[in-house]
Amino acid sequence: MPTWILRKSVDDERVGDPHKVLSPSAMIRVVGLLTLEEQSAVLLEENETATELVDGHRKIYRDEELVGYLVVLTTE
Repeated sequence: MPTWILRKSVDDERVGDPHKVLSPSAMIRVVGLLTLEEQSAVLLEENETATELVDGHRKIYRDEELVGYLVVLTTE
């Protein structure tokens, strides 16, 4: 099943394109697809951290300020 991750601003506007990632339930690695954790790290800028995934969202903080969200979309 396709799984996608995208970054959104605090105003809920999409920042950049969505990225296809390896499904969290996948049993086999697929060449060219990053895992959800790997792609999340790529989407974060310097000095940013993301919270754990809750209901398909990860909050992004720079220092202690909320600066955006990572949104995971899946058909699972």
